[in-house]
Amino acid sequence: MAPTNSVPSKADNKTKMTSSSPKTAPQSNYVTKLVAALFPSLKSNFAAGVKYLTLDEVAQSLQMKALPEAKKNQATLTKGRAAVRFAAGDNFITYQQSKIFLAQKIVLSGEKLHISRDDYSQVLVPLLAPHLVREKKPALRTIAIDPGHGGRDPGAVNASLGLSEKTLALQIAKLFQAELEKRGYRATLTRDGDRFIGLKDRPAAAKNADFFISLHFNSATNHLAHGAEVFTLTRAKNFPGNACDPWNLIAGYSFLSAFIAATGFENRGLKTAEFAVLKPLAVPGVLIEMGFLSHLGEAKKVADPLFQRKIMQGLVDGVEKYATNLSKFGSPEVGQFLLRKKITPAIKVEKHAADLDKFVVPKASQLVKFSGK
Repeated sequence: MAPTNSVPSKADNKTKMTSSSPKTAPQSNYVTKLVAALFPSLKSNFAAGVKYLTLDEVAQSLQMKALPEAKKNQATLTKGRAAVRFAAGDNFITYQQSKIFLAQKIVLSGEKLHISRDDYSQVLVPLLAPHLVREKKPALRTIAIDPGHGGRDPGAVNASLGLSEKTLALQIAKLFQAELEKRGYRATLTRDGDRFIGLKDRPAAAKNADFFISLHFNSATNHLAHGAEVFTLTRAKNFPGNACDPWNLIAGYSFLSAFIAATGFENRGLKTAEFAVLKPLAVPGVLIEMGFLSHLGEAKKVADPLFQRKIMQGLVDGVEKYATNLSKFGSPEVGQFLLRKKITPAIKVEKHAADLDKFVVPKASQLVKFSGK
């Protein structure tokens, strides 16, 4: 899945990502064509035979409670203090005030909301039922920090303020490294000076590490765009980095929530992309966009040494939160399945490719979007 932004940003087209849009299968059925025209997201979803679960099935499987909603196209599931919000037509869920982007849109069918089975196993299970994950839990002792760009590649630039992404990323990385080492971690840098390092060489630095984090700043043609966002590798693909899908998700959420809490920046969500620095990783990894240099107010903040310490604190808190969340996962038991084998509840799974005539398209006025950029 390509990055999904309400405002086009640097992450949509910069060289750190190499991806292409998947081709959809030819459509021949009249009903399929009609529904696809009314609701474009369904063209690929149903053509590919995507399997879905109702939110009732999800709640049953994850032992969650469903809160009543005034509109049938919205739902909230709760478990303890955790709350997950769903809305028909959205390609994300809202979990603890953070948007987590999905591979497929949430659909309304038969007056019930549905989420794809893959998004259930790859997103909801690691977040809400870590005891079901049977992948071997990774260690978290050595962290490879990747300050983006460098040398002949300045990255994003704010000429009016004399700022460049490569310089700011390195400044933050050094603060981050020093604080991690104070706390007993081993932290390494992919570059410790202003030099160019190829995209293929950056993840190689994580060969002996337990975690990889690439630090960047954003930019957009719309100078009002602002906030922070975290990227993980597109889930359920065949890249080496996908072996760490559950941990990538947990790390991404941990860093996003901790970073927003420390900086007060707009929360742009946890997204996925086929970034070149994430695809070949043998360890969990994330890429974080720590604010927009194209936004005057945000650029001034990130250039301030005092505020840079808030940014560093957000990153350190992300590590600590990730460590705490890892502790919720048990060790795999002999003979038990792995997450990448698609965890599914012991209930009937609906396959709506053969049931399109019952699909109800939500009215445009019903597709309520959550606030946020």
